[in-house]
Amino acid sequence: AASVSARTWSACGDGARHLDEDCDVGGSPDEASALGCVDCSVTGGYSCVGGSASSPDSCGAGCGDGGMNGIEECDDSDNVNDDGCDAACRLELGWECSSNEAGGLTS
Repeated sequence: AASVSARTWSACGDGARHLDEDCDVGGSPDEASALGCVDCSVTGGYSCVGGSASSPDSCGAGCGDGGMNGIEECDDSDNVNDDGCDAACRLELGWECSSNEAGGLTS
């Protein structure tokens, strides 16, 4: 006998990623958009991981990719502290930044 697996379709924004979605973080459309998941599709400069049919994705800006995205204060193409732009892409005390070719801020 052949095995049949159910394909589930969902309402975007229900907090569970189904086969017809690239991401689903739950919450309001504005909250999801701020995390880079618009209409259950990942927007440029963001990435999403961990979502399943029973749990939401965790999405955020591509910190460390050299381009400014989302709520990043800086992005110097790495995830290292004590170089002006910390591992979470926040400007470190006492540093100033300038723009790079990718639109990021480097220390």
